[in-house]
Amino acid sequence: MLTVTGSRKDSISTILPTGKARVQFRVKNGGAIGNYTGLTFSFSEDNTTSSTSVSNNAFVNQGLYVLGNTYIGTSSYNSSALQVAGNNNIYSIYASNNNSNLNVYGIYSSAINTSSGSAYGLYSSVFSPSSSSNLWAGYFTGGKVQVNGGNLLITSYGKVGIGTTTPQNALDVYGSVYLPANNSYWIGSYSDSGNRLKLNHNGTNAYIDYLPNLYFRADGTTNALTLLQNGNVGIGTTEPQTKLTVNGEIQVGIDKPEIEGYGDRLSFLGKNYNTDLLWIARYNISPNASELRVNIGDDANDEDRFVIGNHLYSDNLWYPHLVVTNSGKVGINVNNPQYSLDVNGAIRAKEVKVETNWADFVFKDNYLLKPLQEVNDYIKANKRLPGIPSEQEVKETGVNLGDMQTKLLQKVEELTLYTIQQQEMIDKLNARIEKLENK
Repeated sequence: MLTVTGSRKDSISTILPTGKARVQFRVKNGGAIGNYTGLTFSFSEDNTTSSTSVSNNAFVNQGLYVLGNTYIGTSSYNSSALQVAGNNNIYSIYASNNNSNLNVYGIYSSAINTSSGSAYGLYSSVFSPSSSSNLWAGYFTGGKVQVNGGNLLITSYGKVGIGTTTPQNALDVYGSVYLPANNSYWIGSYSDSGNRLKLNHNGTNAYIDYLPNLYFRADGTTNALTLLQNGNVGIGTTEPQTKLTVNGEIQVGIDKPEIEGYGDRLSFLGKNYNTDLLWIARYNISPNASELRVNIGDDANDEDRFVIGNHLYSDNLWYPHLVVTNSGKVGINVNNPQYSLDVNGAIRAKEVKVETNWADFVFKDNYLLKPLQEVNDYIKANKRLPGIPSEQEVKETGVNLGDMQTKLLQKVEELTLYTIQQQEMIDKLNARIEKLENK
């Protein structure tokens, strides 16, 4: 049974085929289609499982309640609660509300699912066989788009906010941004052949890819750190000429609570690392005593050395001027020092102190002073004093300064003894002469 109540019933007719009811709205006497106020359709229980169709346009004022699926613009049924089909450029669903005193909603959608399936408040799917068609899953104009209370907001000016309802830029994100591994974040070009900044993580390591150069700015204008395409790094300069170019002071290490011991080291490795440790470090002996230590290798065989010299432009050769070996030998203009201090050149000093043995043994009673005749014979035969190195020996091996000073003093003291002996002989002769003259 079908019961129809409401105003303007003269514009409503019913057709009752088996199993369903059809309600048809008509315009009487060519008048405009009006609003059907308080329109109610009632079916008996045997009709509740069947379908009801409404032909032509229908305008319903006040409420419309439908128990079951509803199909508008199509007679092809599916399991959707509401199925709407439109033709040409006509809207499938057109919703408007111009009430200025209440909150206005074009479309209000709410979905609650108490099972394990998915719940879609609004589900949109578009398809066109023509690739030239404009496909919009959603098209909004004239206002903001807000999702989940402002967690996602798109302003009418095209600014997008995630986690904020007041985006100031094209995209403002209040919170963390996550990209899964093997995905990249591109700025500039999205091709490896273009100028770009690319952030990537391959699941093991993180990468920053840039082309051509990468600049880090401290105040928006000053380039504090520069990474060139060739791998050169500049701090305080935009044109580093080496792998690291620093325009300013460099500090190695920071203050630490330990008073004594080593600070941070500056180590040097070569083309082939051979386990010889070469580094510079600060060493604190006490709260007010420090050293700058230069480590030369890890043994004392004269193989590892600290060398100061210059590489001449004229012949492209290296010339060492100061050499310090790991055994403690120092060479000045000597490439392979053989002594604690080995100098090739003149030395100027206000004072030189040499610690060595001395020649006081000449004045001891048991010292055997050579007769002058024996010394004379030695001089005639060897052309030098006894105990003094020859000219050839000095040229070949040099002179031990302390030892030579002792030998020279020995000869002076021997000469003094000879002079004393001669004076004693002179005194004796003068006494004899005086005695002979007084006879």
